[in-house]
Amino acid sequence: MWRTREDNWSLFLDIEGFSASYARDQVEALVRLGRLMEAIHGVGCTTLSEEPHRLFAYQVGDGFAVAPSFGEVSLHRPVALGIVVLRHVLAGGGTARAALSTGGFSDVQGCYPNHVMATRLTDGVVLRMGEGLMTVFSVMGSGLINSHKLGSRTPKGALFVVDATLIDDLPPWVDQIPFEDDVKGVTVDWVRADAESIDQMAAAGCLARLAPAECERRLGQYVRECSASQEWKDNTLRYGKTDRLEDAG
Repeated sequence: MWRTREDNWSLFLDIEGFSASYARDQVEALVRLGRLMEAIHGVGCTTLSEEPHRLFAYQVGDGFAVAPSFGEVSLHRPVALGIVVLRHVLAGGGTARAALSTGGFSDVQGCYPNHVMATRLTDGVVLRMGEGLMTVFSVMGSGLINSHKLGSRTPKGALFVVDATLIDDLPPWVDQIPFEDDVKGVTVDWVRADAESIDQMAAAGCLARLAPAECERRLGQYVRECSASQEWKDNTLRYGKTDRLEDAG
């Protein structure tokens, strides 16, 4: 069983409003999920493709948990990665959410019953089950739990939320916006962040390269036109902290 360090960063990225979008238009929903996948894969094949900065990504429904290689604790890369992914999804007409926390990941296949795992079709995670199939999740850990939980307990919205324990280690080129009502953690300004590492990462992966002003315009338009709840819209505007976004309300 392999295991990553518990102090590694863990980034959970998922599509906003996926369930509602899927019920309305399955193709549109899956295209947006494809944009999320494309962005993570693009960065993982280029900027963050080799040791000591390679990535591991695991799909969980309409999102992906992304973990670094062993011993990677710097937050510069996951913050840039999160911003690149959020902007790539936005450029495709959707919105996503990012949650950055800490924790490890482990391959848990060895903990499953041997006689069940012996029915694997390949070395992967698809098992025979009569004339049907069973697909199992081979990786678990506190990294997945912590980042997913962070995303669910912080305000709704197209936000990039960061665990309170990581605030002091965030890169200086991204602005922090504290939550109201004593909610622990912060959201970082992924809309207006402007750093060379963001542009380089997007360019290397052949991904959308949206300038901050264009991000503001597109997100403002999305908020005006989408059918999301008023709470979602208000939070996206409140923590966006931009004139263009405020005008969208």
